[in-house]
Formats: sequence, structure tokens, C-alpha cells
Amino acid sequence: MSLDKLRKNWEQFGRDDPYWAILTDPTKRGQKWDIEAFYRSGQQEIGHLMHYLEQHTIPVAKENALDFGCGAGRLTQALADYFQQVTGVDIAESMIRLSRKRNPRPDRVSFLHNTDPDLRQLSDESMDLVYSNITLQHIPPALIRNYLKEFMRVLRHEGLLVFQLPAGIRDRDPNGRWSWQGWLARWVYRLRLDGLYRRLRYFKQPIMNMHWLPRKEVEQLVKKAGGEILAVRPDQSAGPLFESYRYYVKKV
Repeated sequence: MSLDKLRKNWEQFGRDDPYWAILTDPTKRGQKWDIEAFYRSGQQEIGHLMHYLEQHTIPVAKENALDFGCGAGRLTQALADYFQQVTGVDIAESMIRLSRKRNPRPDRVSFLHNTDPDLRQLSDESMDLVYSNITLQHIPPALIRNYLKEFMRVLRHEGLLVFQLPAGIRDRDPNGRWSWQGWLARWVYRLRLDGLYRRLRYFKQPIMNMHWLPRKEVEQLVKKAGGEILAVRPDQSAGPLFESYRYYVKKV
């Protein structure tokens, strides 16, 4: 999928059902998210992040933070409880319009519409924290690699990068049993039939494709870009079909 097709899909998600597209709870599809509960989930997520950093004595300066793939600002707003200035970046203008409309702190929280394969709108070494969750998994691998390099570029010395990304399809279910769903999905993706399947299933609706990079490749990439891996934790954000990790990286 090209960057332009990715943008068009998320533009439509932003127009039709933005909160569900960001948090795909099946019971919330069709504009059923309670708005306060939606933003409260962001506060809980960032609260867990900050607790983890404190618990594991991982320092982070509290001046500037970046939320990559900000959508409606769910995590951007929550980051502003801890950082002086927060910037949200998203590919969909419809999402950016919504995030600005729902922004109670425009003096401290800003949003950028970015349709480039990089973060050229952001200066080198301008961020203390770069955070991205359930976003990179919807971006084609070539672009994931480039954005990871860009995250490292915009981080200050000893700044922190935290991101979630699948590493592949699981061979076994959470109970350790062989998974026929994983076997089938592996062949669907190997034969590149996933796009056709999603197009037939969703017809004219926007498509939320899934992508991944192997853990070893991710670790090598961020190290080459000047990062020191502090921790890699298993993560369930991509769902039971995918092996997924949350990476904690310090710029050195």
C-alpha cells in the first residue's frame, strides 16, 4: 500500500468513525464510543507508561513529547499531564481537525498534519519522548523503517522512544497450542491475498491493513540509528493473532 492510499483510508476513517478506528473495540463500532471514556483510556495508558518508567528507573525529561499517529488526540492530551509541550502527528487531516476541535489546552498541545514519508516538519533533537502505539502496525514496512529512523533523529540526547510493533504472526495460541488461524493467516499474507480479502470483505469501506517487522530487524535498526534498547516487552495490542512487542529505546 502506498502512502497516498494509506492517507485516503485514514481520511475516511476520520470522517466516518474516528474513535472506533483508533480503538477498535467491536462493541463501539458505529460511533458508539463514549467520548469521555475514550479520552480516559488515554490517561490510563499514559499513566501506566509513566509508572513503568518510574518503577524501572528510566529517566525522561518532561519538556517536549511527540505522539506519532495521534488520531483524535487520545494519547496526546494524556501526555500533556506530564510534559510541558506535546505535539501530535497524523496522516489524516480529518483526524487532525477532530483533535484540534477536542483540544482543551491549545497553549500546550499542538497537532501537525503530516503526509510525508518522514518527519521533516520537526527539528533535529527537539523531543524528550517519542511515543507511538497501535499506529506503526498499519504502515507498510518500508515506511516503518524510515519513521523509526526519524524518531531517533528528532530525539534529544538521552531522549526516550517507546513504540509498539508486531513482529509476525503467531504459530501458537496464548495457551501454547498450534493455531490453524495463524497457519492460514501466514499463507494469506505470504501469497499477498490479504489486500484482496479485505477488499472483498469491506468492499468500499476503508481498509485497516496489518504490517510488522521482525524483532531482530527492529533492534538492529534502532541501534544503527543511535539507540540503546532498554527493554522489549511482549504486548497484546495487535490482537491474539500477532506476536507483538513494546520497545523502550534511549538515544545515546
